[in-house]
Amino acid sequence: MISYYSLQALLEKEINIEPIINEILFVTVSAKKTYPEYAEWFIKKHVPGIYAGTRNTIIAVHNNKIVGVSNIKTDENKLCTLYFDSKYRRHRLGNKLVEESLNYLQNSKPLITMPSTYLPQFKNIIKRYDWQLTDCIDDCYIKDTSELIFNGELSSTNKSLTNEERIILTYKHTKDRNVLKLLQNPLFMLINISFLRKNQKKSKKVLSN
Repeated sequence: MISYYSLQALLEKEINIEPIINEILFVTVSAKKTYPEYAEWFIKKHVPGIYAGTRNTIIAVHNNKIVGVSNIKTDENKLCTLYFDSKYRRHRLGNKLVEESLNYLQNSKPLITMPSTYLPQFKNIIKRYDWQLTDCIDDCYIKDTSELIFNGELSSTNKSLTNEERIILTYKHTKDRNVLKLLQNPLFMLINISFLRKNQKKSKKVLSN
């Protein structure tokens, strides 16, 4: 059985959370692949925020092992980090962790950011809660990887872009048609797929000349 704990709730019970924090950092360090400054952010910003009451972390535990983590910024209604062990996918761990986080925030549409490469594994959750892609920052943390922003804006970088333009920008790097499925208009999606194919063919011709 998987159990869920809030670090804020543990603090209220005067439980020492330092060993838990160390384990959280250990299991989520893979986030450095898409966010190089994650460890520094977690230690210097997120952990102090937990003690200050402006942030929280919800953990999923199975057999005394942390198998899922959700880092939350409560004062901005933001879901900062979502990690879960892929071995527990069949237990719907990702869905349950998101549900616990949204219940804590009392908001089903918080600000959420994720690398475009994560879209395939989170697309069902995005559809379930009807999260809206509202911003996309090209080369945000890593070159050739777009950062998707749902339910808000991370910065003013792309405010002039339309929602459709942001999605096309993301597709340009990922070549993942799941990105195009976020478009609300199916006809628009088909038109852009055709457009992208033509452009790809033209690019190949130019390269071959």
